[in-house]
Amino acid sequence: MNRAAVPIVIFGTGYRARTIWDLLCWCFAEQYEVVAYFDDFRKVGESGPGGAPIQGTFQDGIVWAAEKKCAALIASGTRQSHVRSQLLRQLQQAGVEIPALVPAVAHVSPSAKMGAGSVLMPGVYVGANARIGPLCCAYGGVVIEHDCTLGENVLLGPGAKVAGLCTLEDGVFLGTGALVLPGRRVGRSTLVGAGAVVTRDLPPAVVAVGSPARVRRRIRPDDEVPYFTPPGDTP
Repeated sequence: MNRAAVPIVIFGTGYRARTIWDLLCWCFAEQYEVVAYFDDFRKVGESGPGGAPIQGTFQDGIVWAAEKKCAALIASGTRQSHVRSQLLRQLQQAGVEIPALVPAVAHVSPSAKMGAGSVLMPGVYVGANARIGPLCCAYGGVVIEHDCTLGENVLLGPGAKVAGLCTLEDGVFLGTGALVLPGRRVGRSTLVGAGAVVTRDLPPAVVAVGSPARVRRRIRPDDEVPYFTPPGDTP
């Protein structure tokens, strides 16, 4: 182990964990070293991405990381967003560091704020006074312009663009190449389809597609967003 590197553990071993492991190797090899994984669905002793061992369940990992003074990243899937948020709170309460991963090859304004466990891929642009919430993930080519606010667990697909003064509430997913025009608000757990153009505010918990984006249906439990039923609504 590189003595200068901070030991870090990853919660989850699926596609998002593979992406984060690759990013750590690519842009943070001198800063962090993955020493263990934790996963509720795989056996102790199996290997996670890159070969580090699985040491137990998510709850085991909270204790393990606190005792061994490791940093942690949460890489469970989108459909486990409620688990991701719960893990974030528990790790923070245990005093575990949860860094934001902002590579040098992303372009981030010094006035922007990054939430715990958020991840930016190379080539992302974040403008002045943007606020990126915890556990957000932005893939290559994403643009988040000035004075935007992103809630918790927001996922931005490759090439998605959010113009200035927009708000994306918790759990929003923008598909590849989606565009949100200035000042628009996208409601909690709404999925915006690939290439859609959001020209007006969108309500929570819907799927919107097209240009201009129009609501096609309510979200379902198998959609790639956190599933919830707004107050006063029926599933």
